[in-house]
Amino acid sequence: MSYKGVFVSSTRLDLKLHREAVSSWLRKNGYFPVAMEDFGALDEEPVTACLRKVAEAELFVGVYAWRYGYIPPGAVRSITAEELAQARFLSKPRLCFLVDESYSWPAAPGVPEEGPESRELLRALKSSMGVERAVGSFTTPETLALAVVTALHDLERVQASPADPERRQQLDLADLVERFWIKGVLQEAMAESGPLLRDREERAGDVTQPWEMPVWTERGATALLPPGTPYDRFVASGRRLLILGEGGYGKTTDLLQLAARLLELARYDARQPMPVVLKLAEWGWRSRRLADWMASQLAPRHNLDAAQVRGWIDGDRLLPLLDGLDEVEPGCRGACVRAINEYLAERPAVHPDRGLAVTCRSDVVEELSERLRLRDAYALRPLSDAALDGYLAAGGPGAEPLRAALVQPGWRELAHTPLLLVMMERMLQGAGAAALGATPAASGAGLADAGGGRRRVLAAYIRAMLAKPPVRLRFTAARTLEQAFCVLSFVLNWFCRLRPLAMQGH
Repeated sequence: MSYKGVFVSSTRLDLKLHREAVSSWLRKNGYFPVAMEDFGALDEEPVTACLRKVAEAELFVGVYAWRYGYIPPGAVRSITAEELAQARFLSKPRLCFLVDESYSWPAAPGVPEEGPESRELLRALKSSMGVERAVGSFTTPETLALAVVTALHDLERVQASPADPERRQQLDLADLVERFWIKGVLQEAMAESGPLLRDREERAGDVTQPWEMPVWTERGATALLPPGTPYDRFVASGRRLLILGEGGYGKTTDLLQLAARLLELARYDARQPMPVVLKLAEWGWRSRRLADWMASQLAPRHNLDAAQVRGWIDGDRLLPLLDGLDEVEPGCRGACVRAINEYLAERPAVHPDRGLAVTCRSDVVEELSERLRLRDAYALRPLSDAALDGYLAAGGPGAEPLRAALVQPGWRELAHTPLLLVMMERMLQGAGAAALGATPAASGAGLADAGGGRRRVLAAYIRAMLAKPPVRLRFTAARTLEQAFCVLSFVLNWFCRLRPLAMQGH
């Protein structure tokens, strides 16, 4: 693959000469650098413009020295850190370069020193580079430019099409997974201004542990995990992870972010297993062994030879990412859990590193008679007020209708659910804040009518989608809306259910 559009990310005040050197060398070698100096007068907020340019580029180059960078009002990360987060979220190929800490950095006249908080954020940002596959060091502008061009040429050489037919088929499978799940589902489900800052809590007690706590021992208070990506947690768990959360909290989004990162690694390194996303809703009464079921799902869908797919599974060349254990028919869930556990326990001497990830609603896991034999679990929490405020602040002028709607307490409460936030944002872009109508609070029902508020958001969202041209309807709009509600009834079953306290008016 030949990368042309290259986004160059760094802080501005201290790395001006370094950025100029990198851009110059990229142009001389046939690339098109995209940097903040090239944005010109854009009718966008800086953060929005930067994130859009990251999305449009084919490759991301990050350069990090001794400054964390400017943090916009109301935001929790600098623009430079947001650019890296966007590149990771979109699975852009990335080359990152850290300053050699033994190098005597020249003082820049007129550049103010950053405070302790920014220095700590910079330290954390540099520590996160351990998840990147290509990280180099630099000193002068010239050494950085040479390192960038060399790394880029090496990356293109490694990713050239292999001669091995089987490897070619695996890369074709990767392309299919990326096209459908990453570009077709993940990027469509993501919020307009980039990834949301999520809180995740430790839930190791929801999977099998080497030593079980006594039955009389109460579960301790849950602890928040340090900031990180789903891939970070997957690696920390020994590549066996359970992702929990309520309906609409983003379990599938986390799973697909993990898939995107694993796809990058599998493309770059033939020794890495290829991730495949499978919907457990397809598990049925006749399903018995997980490997057989996986082969029956993958081979016909991707036009692959069933025997070859089974060979990849037996040889741990595929890494299953199983979405929606809660969507399995209740009477089949026990058999599905047993099949997953047997797959993981199969010949441990032959498959010691066999990996797997599962998503499930939290309440369903609590009802299982047998726990999953995974190594770790975490649960997604609702969006915090700080995360919601930071998102609104970074949204730019296009987010004004959403800001106006979320001034109302009832809609703001619902926006703490990520799926509802994305629905509201997209619906309001064309119709304005009035599209939602009266807030749940204004209707007199208060938070006890949270389910009704969710239904109203969903109904308004469906109408907004039907109103977008071009739409070819087989039935009238009213009939199509009726059919849509029938199809989405299962969504309302889990997405609009209320907690017992809410039902009592608390």
